[in-house]
Amino acid sequence: MNPIIFFDDGCPLCLRCVRFVLDIDAKQRFVFAPLQGKTALENLALKPGNLLAQNSLILLEDPSTPEEKVFLRAKAVARILWLVGSWWKLLGWLCWIPFVPDLVYRFISHHRHNLKSVQASPFTDSERSRFLP
Repeated sequence: MNPIIFFDDGCPLCLRCVRFVLDIDAKQRFVFAPLQGKTALENLALKPGNLLAQNSLILLEDPSTPEEKVFLRAKAVARILWLVGSWWKLLGWLCWIPFVPDLVYRFISHHRHNLKSVQASPFTDSERSRFLP
C-alpha cells in the first residue's frame, strides 16, 4: 500500500500542504487521509504515542506491514520530500538538522489556525481518488 499522509482537514494551511504534495508527487506515490477520519482511527488509534491526539502531520509508510514506519511533524515533511525524489531530497536532508525543523514546525502548527492564508485550490476528481475516508 502507498504511504499515507494524515492531515487536519479543518486547517487551511494543512490543505495547502496537501495541495503542494499533490502538485510535486508526479509518481502519485502518496494517499491522503484526514486525522478525523475512519482511516486514521483504524491505522493510528492503537499505535504507541497516542498518534490521534498529536494533531500534526503524520506519515505512515508501509502501512499494515512488519516494515511499517511512522514519521511525525518535521520528520514527516523530510521523509515526504525524500520519497518524492529529484531535488526535493536535498530539502528533505535539511529537515534532519537537530531541533530547528521541529521548533519551526511546532511554532507554525501551534499558530496555523490564526494564519490568514488563501484557501487551497479545490481538488479534482482524479486527485480526490487518492483520499481515504
